[in-house]
Amino acid sequence: MSERTGDRRQRLDHICTQLLSPQCTQYVEDFLSSLPGCSADELLDLIDAEVCRRSDLGEAPALAEYARRFPSLGAAALSQLFEVHLLETATRRQREVPQYCLPGLAQGAIVARDGNSEVRRARVTSQTQWGAVRTFSTETWDTDARAVAAAMIDAAGQIQHRHLLSFTSLALSDERGNLFARLPNVEGASLRSCLTRPMSPRQAAAKLLPVVGAVHSAAAEGVDLGDVQLEHLRLDHFDRVCLLGMGRLPDAPKPRSEQPLAMVLPARIAALGQVWRELNKLPDGADAEPLPATSAGGPARSPGSSGAAHTHPSPAGAAMPTSRASIAGDPCEARSTTVRTDSDPDRIAAGRIAEACLTGAYRSLDDLLEDLDRLLNLNVAPHSREWRYQRSHSQLRWLRWR
Repeated sequence: MSERTGDRRQRLDHICTQLLSPQCTQYVEDFLSSLPGCSADELLDLIDAEVCRRSDLGEAPALAEYARRFPSLGAAALSQLFEVHLLETATRRQREVPQYCLPGLAQGAIVARDGNSEVRRARVTSQTQWGAVRTFSTETWDTDARAVAAAMIDAAGQIQHRHLLSFTSLALSDERGNLFARLPNVEGASLRSCLTRPMSPRQAAAKLLPVVGAVHSAAAEGVDLGDVQLEHLRLDHFDRVCLLGMGRLPDAPKPRSEQPLAMVLPARIAALGQVWRELNKLPDGADAEPLPATSAGGPARSPGSSGAAHTHPSPAGAAMPTSRASIAGDPCEARSTTVRTDSDPDRIAAGRIAEACLTGAYRSLDDLLEDLDRLLNLNVAPHSREWRYQRSHSQLRWLRWR
């Protein structure tokens, strides 16, 4: 065995061991043996293309993981990988879903814009179901920048959260090199339009709680939230958040839990608080009143105090909300329950939360979630964040049924 053949065999074994499952090794061997007379470089290119194709079928790690494990391939090899990946994916999409084609993408209405990117609605499965496509204008990008963008889309699609919808996959590439990322269904309304409807502070908190929870989870996973804006926050019919302007590099460091809010989500939550305050016409001076205690008698905490407990008496003559539907209760009973959502304590609490958002008093999103929970009368264990999200989502559905 020549030195070049031995090096080729060593690289082949390495790729099969690291990227493909043991069952795929013989398949790759047969695949290579059917192509006699090829040079070592050509064989390695074929190996790369085959691994890339199989990764899109779910039988090997994702393409971003492949690029991360083998950074020494260089820009040329990565360019070939992504070209093959896009070609295979486009061929398969057009064969399985005839409506999903490049000419139809320019006909959909623009959902959001973000720098050199725009999101359009597009038919993806049938004449009645719609999804969205985000176009990355990469005509002036070099090979490395295009590869990074493709890896970012692939990594962002791996984020999973019950209140969060992100990119599903890298879908198409046109002859000019532009990338098209498939997005889930964006039917529904933007958060801004949801907040423009007349609502009480309690209803506003019910809308904000899953949104803040989803954004918090995305930030904890290392998502770059620099381009998340109000017009990029959309809610589907199940109050799941579609962050159309987000992405994450595969090796992005995860932010520390003690990182201040200004480092994680700079002016976005403050903008939400401003919209909330203006639309609901909170009374002047409400931010100067203390937060009321919870109906269960627990102490209230002022925003930004990082969990420190302070007990405040309820304002004289103020009526607390009468009751809240239980998760295990009867839906009919829940609809007949009377809740005074416009009571003074609700207004005072909403004013404090909005003011804290505007002034940046919250040191973490955990504090904001805790105050929103308290406004909704949810008695949640502060140490169990996941359980808090689950219970909050369940009870918000009961609140909407009334």
